[in-house]
Amino acid sequence: MASALTAVALPGVLLANDRREGGTNGAPNVAAVGLAAEGSTVGGAPGEPAVQEESSVIEPLYLSSLPPSPEPAPVEVAIGTTDDMLVARLMATYSGDVSGSDVCWYNGIPGGELVTVRNPANGRVLECFTVYRDGDDPGLVILSPEGFKLLADVTDAPVHVEIRQ
Repeated sequence: MASALTAVALPGVLLANDRREGGTNGAPNVAAVGLAAEGSTVGGAPGEPAVQEESSVIEPLYLSSLPPSPEPAPVEVAIGTTDDMLVARLMATYSGDVSGSDVCWYNGIPGGELVTVRNPANGRVLECFTVYRDGDDPGLVILSPEGFKLLADVTDAPVHVEIRQ
């Protein structure tokens, strides 16, 4: 509907402008308005198109829908093997070096123990086997990215968790 109205109205406007000017030169009283791009030259004669130099053409910019990946930050979690016995409240983060969602690096208890890692902020839980690593912070549990996603959004890292045993 709008395109049909434009197709009918535009020639009418051009004809009306031509008649007001006396119809002598055939040029309507309509001016094209625009901004010349930086580095371009505008033709000297009326009706001559602007010439854009190749070096002044701006290449398109494509944006990714994904935000840049920040360094993972810890999330507060709780670790334990049952809901009854709380072992620790600490921070959880993730690392691509941890293999599988059923493995977690935690130095608060001996390695090989099955623990439950719970995010108290949303109630999500994950069960994993601990791996004891010398030199790791005992106040931090490190999960695989897949395991961390079961507890919280990756962008939320670090989060507070509880460890239950």
